[in-house]
Amino acid sequence: MANEVNNYLTVKGPNVPITNLQSKAKYDPKNTEWIESMGFTNANNSLFSFACLYPVPASLLEEERSYFKSTKEFPRKDTKAEMWRQIHLGTDRDVFDVVEKAHQSEQWEIRFTSRWTPPMEAIQKISGDFPDLTFELGYWSCDSGFQGDAVFSGGECLLDERDIWAPEAYMDIAR
Repeated sequence: MANEVNNYLTVKGPNVPITNLQSKAKYDPKNTEWIESMGFTNANNSLFSFACLYPVPASLLEEERSYFKSTKEFPRKDTKAEMWRQIHLGTDRDVFDVVEKAHQSEQWEIRFTSRWTPPMEAIQKISGDFPDLTFELGYWSCDSGFQGDAVFSGGECLLDERDIWAPEAYMDIAR
């Protein structure tokens, strides 16, 4: 089982760009990307999906679908589509367990889960595509023992504070 990272994203700015982001990031049933190939549904990603904002090239998805349909090996190898996601989004899968926490004037808050790492590259990229908005990302992983906060605007990371809070018994391993 992959380590899960809990993420809390607050988007601040004018209402029109926030609405545009929500519209582009909302799950489209026609864009099922890797989810169907692995037998998942995207019902809990309906509010926010990297696959909608930044689709993986079709040739990589087709290779991934073929691999998952044909292999029973474990551990399985990383696919080129996973590597593409890792490079371009900072995480090898789309986010999941997306929940809207608040939507008020000039602010949108969502909570979601990512695998292994917070999706720093994806949020930075989104902030470049929506330069009128500021993105505040808080994240933590109970599995890996880290937490942090980051702020993005105009495609730049303005703040990146990370902290390892592993129990003392594990600190020698972490060093």
